[in-house]
Amino acid sequence: MKIAIVGGGHNGLVAATLLARGGHEVEVLERAEVAGGAARTERPFTKAPNLRTSTGAYLLGLMPPELMAKLGIELEVELLRRDPHYFLPTTGEGYLLFGSDGASTRSQYESFFSASDWEADQRMQAELGAIRDDLAPAWLMEPGSVDETAARWIRPELREVFTRLCLGSVGEYIERFGFESELVKAMYAVTDAYSGSTGGWSCLLYTSDAADDLLCV
Repeated sequence: MKIAIVGGGHNGLVAATLLARGGHEVEVLERAEVAGGAARTERPFTKAPNLRTSTGAYLLGLMPPELMAKLGIELEVELLRRDPHYFLPTTGEGYLLFGSDGASTRSQYESFFSASDWEADQRMQAELGAIRDDLAPAWLMEPGSVDETAARWIRPELREVFTRLCLGSVGEYIERFGFESELVKAMYAVTDAYSGSTGGWSCLLYTSDAADDLLCV
């Protein structure tokens, strides 16, 4: 069977590889000069031609080692963990720089926001971590609906939470944990949640000692 794959991004290349190994004749069609799609590094800024950036791979997560083994990929480069992994600037002098140093992250969080916000963050991270662990085996399986995925992979006590997280608004989810600072809610809503959530706030107004900004999304 001859199969045409439209798009030579990471998904298209994986599909083409597996189909070819299954004995099919495969042709990949890509409009760009190079393959890679969202996993490609480009120089899109005319005023900063030497500034290289990912076209989206930083939102797609790391390639699962199980998939690399299945594809028979042997990397010729050393992969390094990004640490610190999170930087939040403001219009003032304040900023956040989160990494693997838990004590430093907590200190910044409590001084920049509040101790109450840190506790709310820990509750949210624990819940998201549990959902992530439950969902991890599903990444290499045939996708189902949100309800089917919840029933098959998510522990019973978190199934409704998972469904509402997928189908509801980011605002509704974040508000559950009792964050006090509007800035921390804006931080998570805009930098993390809006890349894959329906949204919830039509306008986020936050004020702090470090920044006075109006952010509309």
